[in-house]
Amino acid sequence: ITYRAEAGEKPVFNLSAVKPAGLRIHAFEVKGSYIVLDGISVTGIQVTATHHTQSICFSNNGSHNRYERLQMHDGMGIGFYLSGGSENLVVDCDAWNNYDSVSEGGRGGNTDGFGCHPKKGDTGNVFRSCRAWLNSDDGFDCISAWESIRFENCWSFDNGKSPEGKGLGDGNGFKIGGFGLEAVRGLPRVMPRHTVTRCVAASNKSNGFYANHHPGGCDWIHNSSYRNRANFNFLGRDFTQGRDIPGTGHHIRNNLSFGSRNEVTQLNREACKLAGNLFGEGLAEKDFASLDVKLLAAPRQPDGSLPETDFMKPKPRGKMVDAGDKGSEPFNGRAPDVGAFELS
Repeated sequence: ITYRAEAGEKPVFNLSAVKPAGLRIHAFEVKGSYIVLDGISVTGIQVTATHHTQSICFSNNGSHNRYERLQMHDGMGIGFYLSGGSENLVVDCDAWNNYDSVSEGGRGGNTDGFGCHPKKGDTGNVFRSCRAWLNSDDGFDCISAWESIRFENCWSFDNGKSPEGKGLGDGNGFKIGGFGLEAVRGLPRVMPRHTVTRCVAASNKSNGFYANHHPGGCDWIHNSSYRNRANFNFLGRDFTQGRDIPGTGHHIRNNLSFGSRNEVTQLNREACKLAGNLFGEGLAEKDFASLDVKLLAAPRQPDGSLPETDFMKPKPRGKMVDAGDKGSEPFNGRAPDVGAFELS
């Protein structure tokens, strides 16, 4: 079943007047499978409970669904939230300016742009070319995910802040993995290995890319991070000893970091595989075509794809050009460029 906006039209579901006392609000609750939702906007979703809670624009528990060109904005709820289901694709979707000012004292600590928390056996979920900004908690969050998730070409910026710059919730760009400090629901027998590739994190309140106490490794390939409190934070956790440790088991290749006092932190380099990364070494503003974060919020192209922008793209003589490690990804020149963008 396909629910798609007509060409040239944009159906908008404004839930600003839907305020059932003390109840969660889900604009779209998708429990079926093989469903397509395309070109729909949800705005104004409310939170009415003051305890720990959440409202959601699009909630998924089905499989083989496709969410495309969705807009989730100016409300109090999470943009997209997956708590079950396999082989779902979320592509060309935006979540922005969402802040829960009601529950838990209004700190905004449970309003992510995108949340993905699959159960055991719920494999194959992918986020591609999505954007999250000005969400009061995290941009992308996959804590307590029992299966691996893939993030491709996604941008996350200015999260954990209000539009006026006030600090709110956690404020991570990509919160990848982890099971909390106590793992009260147990741990998977085989630890999920998430993949983050060609993604951008900028100007988030806390970490750009964050391993979130994950007790195993993930794959971080060709990502760019700028002006976060920490650009890359690989904090892990040893549950056998009940303590946090520098991250281990990660594959970290061709990532680019600039403009932070903490370019990379909490990393056990000897216990990870690193190649072709530039974590601030010798980089300067002159290496980049632009460092204007506002460019990331430009309108999408007519087909829904991400806007063409110069943000963090290398100049022809930039230090990141041809400085990467040769992997399986295509590249121009003698070697791959470091970071999310390849100079054409």
